[in-house]
Amino acid sequence: APQPDTLTVAEKISRRSVDLQAHGDPASLDTLARICFLQGKKDEALRLQEEAVNVGGDAMKAELEKTLADYRAGKLPEIKEE
Repeated sequence: APQPDTLTVAEKISRRSVDLQAHGDPASLDTLARICFLQGKKDEALRLQEEAVNVGGDAMKAELEKTLADYRAGKLPEIKEE
C-alpha cells in the first residue's frame, strides 16, 4: 500500500489538476477520488467519483459507474493496465 506521505503529495498534485480543469475532467476527478478513498476519506471519494460520472462522456461512463459502485461497497477498484 502507498505510504501516507506519498498519498499526501499525490493528493496535493491531483487537487491542483482538478482545480485547473475546473472540475471538468473525469480522469482527474477519478484519480483524486481514488486517492481520497486510499486515505480513508470515503465520503469525499464518493462525491468526487459521482462528479466524474456526471462529466464523463458515454465512453467512460460505464467504467466510472463501476468504480463508484466499488467505492460504495467499500472496495478499492482494480486498475486495468492499458
